[in-house]
Amino acid sequence: MRYAKTEAGLEITFFSKQYGVTLKQIAEDCDLNYHSLLQATTGRIAGHEIIPKVKSYIETYKAARQPNRMAVTPIGGAAAGQ
Repeated sequence: MRYAKTEAGLEITFFSKQYGVTLKQIAEDCDLNYHSLLQATTGRIAGHEIIPKVKSYIETYKAARQPNRMAVTPIGGAAAGQ
């Protein structure tokens, strides 16, 4: 039987698909048991300890991979405004 995902489970799944990170990799990086992570995403076990760890990991992962918009050179180069 397939269980429906919780709101946090959907968020984790979308992140996984968007960034190409497997749930096994997320569990390993967060020092969690893979099966516990799966069960927390479906609400089969309480995720009060697991979900905050994973959400913190997601925020850190996204922040590390955000493009640095300040590094973009304006059209015409730096000398165009002089």
